[in-house]
Amino acid sequence: MKVFIFTEGYRDTGYGHVTRCLSLYQAFEEQGIIPKMIVNGDSGAEKLLGQINYTILNWIDNPGAVPGLIKDSDIIIVDSYKADEEFYSGLYAGTKLLAAIDDYMRLDYKAHAVINGTIGSENYDYKQNETTKYFLGAKYTPLRREFWDVEEKQINDSIRNVLITMGGQDVKELTQSILDYFIEHAPYLKYWIVVRENFKIDFKKYTSSGNVEFIFDADGAKMKELMLKCDIAVTAAGQTIYELARIGLPSIAVIVADNQINNLRGWMKNGFIFEELYYNDEKLLNKIGEGIFRLNGKDLRTGISLKGKNTIDGAGAKTLAVNLINYKIQ
Repeated sequence: MKVFIFTEGYRDTGYGHVTRCLSLYQAFEEQGIIPKMIVNGDSGAEKLLGQINYTILNWIDNPGAVPGLIKDSDIIIVDSYKADEEFYSGLYAGTKLLAAIDDYMRLDYKAHAVINGTIGSENYDYKQNETTKYFLGAKYTPLRREFWDVEEKQINDSIRNVLITMGGQDVKELTQSILDYFIEHAPYLKYWIVVRENFKIDFKKYTSSGNVEFIFDADGAKMKELMLKCDIAVTAAGQTIYELARIGLPSIAVIVADNQINNLRGWMKNGFIFEELYYNDEKLLNKIGEGIFRLNGKDLRTGISLKGKNTIDGAGAKTLAVNLINYKIQ
């Protein structure tokens, strides 16, 4: 069976699409199928892909190169905010099964399957039809292999370790200001900061600090380790929230892109996140600080942890792969 996965990821847009498509790649691999990922991306995306079967290609600007790549395909998956309706229609006509990953009803997709693993998306007003199958809700959230099976998260009596991870490239450059705020107001805590080498941070400023540790280019295993270690996280409101919920790490999330709003509101309704924060709020740092103080109680963090773990079981990618492999075209 030939499976192709199209996606995109750049420094200025982030790598959330690449991460979740990698989880689908791994799920097909578990079923004995090696997909081909076709990524419109940069060197940062390549670092995430590692040793898998992939090609870097700007397929948005070079659609003419696509037909030759997908010859005799059985399944094509597209995870994109850039692909237009014409692109989907062309793939639909040239494959046995086309699946479109969506987050916010971006298009009226010409596809055999539409996937939306956003929490609460089963209640979205999709214009469903008899020829398209919809996989909606958190049961279909694809997580990387490292988060399929996880250890029990220990909830400590008080907050000691804080994880700060503002997305693959911190597109709004929030990491340093958040870190500076915490060092000033809570210098007694230990801070674990997930970054890439080209982050706009004055790393030398913190070399003498014994309570700040930068983690460069963390892979899935390292992210899992950090989430199990820390007592609370400050994160961008994208794909990482689902991994945090899977671990059960209480979190404060900041919306850094409009497409994250529904995502965050779904988690607020669930109870895993308790406040809607925006990157451009003049009082953002104070609100984050208040959030840390609010979450200091062990009982509250224990309850929040359970809400996350009870919502995300880690099997979303495997469930999708099995369903797509066994999909019957109507």
